[in-house]
Amino acid sequence: MQKRNSKFPLLAWTIAFAYLALLSALLLAPDPWWHLGGNSTQVKRLVQRTVSDYALHGLAFMVLAILFLFALRPKQRQRATICLTALAAYSLLLELLQLLVPSRSCHLGDMLANLVGLSVGWFLFSTMSRSAPSAGSPTQRLPID
Repeated sequence: MQKRNSKFPLLAWTIAFAYLALLSALLLAPDPWWHLGGNSTQVKRLVQRTVSDYALHGLAFMVLAILFLFALRPKQRQRATICLTALAAYSLLLELLQLLVPSRSCHLGDMLANLVGLSVGWFLFSTMSRSAPSAGSPTQRLPID
């Protein structure tokens, strides 16, 4: 049986929280497209309140869910519901905080896209972890919830 590197969980949590910080900065920036190197007016008109806007929200929160679920050790995976609930609350808080940011607004569609992204991330992660054998045994499955 292979032993997991003791620094691996720290690295996984660091990546998850770094991504959370980046996502928070982009969602609370007055002009997030400027930070991504785009011509803000042109890109904003192209993306804002379209399917691609909601797809970007969903994709961002899907990645967030996968990173946080991956950071949980296999024995901690029963805490996935708590982790996802906290991420859902945080996504709603971020959307509400946009009311305080100049040139940003809070939208129900963005909130729903965030929650759908978290759900899809949970589904993909749980599907992948159930089908992948753990390091200990080729037939043993990783518990999720």
